[in-house]
Amino acid sequence: MVMKKKILLIEDNAQNRVLATLLLEEAGLEVIHAVSGTEGLSKARECAPDLILLDIQLPDMDGYALLTQLKEEPGLARVPIVAVTSYAMAGERKRALDSGCAGYIEKPIEPARFAKQVVAFLQSHRARMRILVVEDRAENAIVLRENLESAGYDVVQASNGTEALNSLEHARFGLVITDILMPEMDGYQLTRTLKTDERFKDIPVLIYTATYTDPKDKSFALSLGAADFIIKPAETELFLNRIRQVLEKANKGELPQLRAVKPPEESVYLRQYTERLVKKLEDKVIQAEKANRKLAQLNETLETRIKEATAELRSANKELEGFAYMVAHDLRAPLRSVRGLVTILQKEHGAGLPPSAMDLCDRLGHSAEFMDRLIEDLLGYSRLGGTKLSLSKVSLGRVLQQATSLLGKIIEEAHASVQLPGPMPDVMAHEQTLVHVVANLVSNGVKFVAPGVRPEVSLFAKASDGWVRLTVHDNGIGIAPEYQQRIFNVFERLHDSDSYPGTGIGLAVVQKGVEKMGGKFGVESKAGEGSSFWIELPAAQ
Repeated sequence: MVMKKKILLIEDNAQNRVLATLLLEEAGLEVIHAVSGTEGLSKARECAPDLILLDIQLPDMDGYALLTQLKEEPGLARVPIVAVTSYAMAGERKRALDSGCAGYIEKPIEPARFAKQVVAFLQSHRARMRILVVEDRAENAIVLRENLESAGYDVVQASNGTEALNSLEHARFGLVITDILMPEMDGYQLTRTLKTDERFKDIPVLIYTATYTDPKDKSFALSLGAADFIIKPAETELFLNRIRQVLEKANKGELPQLRAVKPPEESVYLRQYTERLVKKLEDKVIQAEKANRKLAQLNETLETRIKEATAELRSANKELEGFAYMVAHDLRAPLRSVRGLVTILQKEHGAGLPPSAMDLCDRLGHSAEFMDRLIEDLLGYSRLGGTKLSLSKVSLGRVLQQATSLLGKIIEEAHASVQLPGPMPDVMAHEQTLVHVVANLVSNGVKFVAPGVRPEVSLFAKASDGWVRLTVHDNGIGIAPEYQQRIFNVFERLHDSDSYPGTGIGLAVVQKGVEKMGGKFGVESKAGEGSSFWIELPAAQ
């Protein structure tokens, strides 16, 4: 159901009130009455009318005083007010418009025209509140729409002058806001087209641009009939105030660009238009040259900094590698002594030691052995970080044989089944690093199984689009999705070392090794359903 437009009629004369009400209701409008200025202000606050018909002569206050109060009410400031007065001399009409009236209707009202006049004011006001924004950059158009809609305007968007003309063919607008630099038809061309078309010449055009900022750009736009020229980005409240000023001047017929200013003749227009475009092109060339010079300077500075940083990094890596070897040597020497002393203690004095002491010796030996493995793993990880690997053609089949051979004792003790594929393609890799990567993946597949489950590990390879993917699939405990990124971090463990022994470095070595060889890696797994770790390396030609 379509809601009727509400008209607030502030009129103290009963006969005038009855006649106006009858005519408006016949036209399908809802009429609310007020017989004084005080009652009119109260009713306006209560009913939020679409339009107010105001008798200038009221018993309790001057009509212009009431008009001022209505315009100062936040919820009523945009409601159109039409003066209904018998004082329709030229000076009185101007005073009504200057005071903020959308228009006036003379008394006595003409029954044949009155309702049509009111409907026309409603439609005209609705059109004045509709703004066509012509902007080809989506982000700018969104900001404009949000600002205008928050100020109570209806907004229609077009991305160039051609689209704007199509919108103007199908709807009435109170204002066109357009950028200048746009495809198909720019803002200058659109403004000239509107101002030379009888249908659109009275619609004010506001130029809003960040590109054409020269005073001559503004002068040219105004000569074409633009009502205002604003440089982007403008502060929101300032921008909205300029829009209100343009609309108020248009309502009062005070925009000389609409009628009094004749757009330049075609030859003059083309010359001026070309001048503006050439000037803008020259500006762009100058800006580009400055930017290129600046970029060259920055590149030179950047190259110098990169060389310095690379040299510092190489030096730091060399120092770090030396430090790592030194620390490893200094730590492993006393560890070997501890292990040797524990072995001597067990062999030569084991018979005289109580069981608890022998247990402590075993635990001490295992701890020293674990520490030795941890240092060895850290050294391996450190070497990968500081060394540039030399890649060559490597037999993937030979790598798998070497990796499983290294793990022979672990596989045998776990009674594990490790299945290797048949003939496999060659890859571009660093052979020793790839052996360690595969050994780590197979070792994890053997190690991380549920109690009582025989480990089963299968390896298979597939070549595609210049890459070879090697997959290591196991029947282990699996990895929940939320942990699948964490497991490649150094010392990251998802289980305690008593249940599943290890240093927590193996998968970090896998990641680092594959990255150093220019490859890719990943895992597909679900908790309780096993895991498939894969690595991809370039296929050898």
